[in-house]
Amino acid sequence: RPVTSADLDHRIIRLARAKGIPLQVGTTFGSTDGSAIQPLGPVNIGLSWPGRYSHGPAEVLDLRDVDALIRLIVAVATSGP
Repeated sequence: RPVTSADLDHRIIRLARAKGIPLQVGTTFGSTDGSAIQPLGPVNIGLSWPGRYSHGPAEVLDLRDVDALIRLIVAVATSGP
């Protein structure tokens, strides 16, 4: 069976839990470059940090969230198929 974006979501969640990486799953389907092609079939998942005021002069983020995102990207990149 082909891999779906939902399969990838579950894989990322399991991987984050196994590595003790805090994870917050968004439900807003934020607008990323990949979201435009996802309806056409490519497997896609957006990874991001929860920031506020991202298009304003005083963007706010927590460095712990950035660290967790880095750890998640490394875990995904080194986890294998």
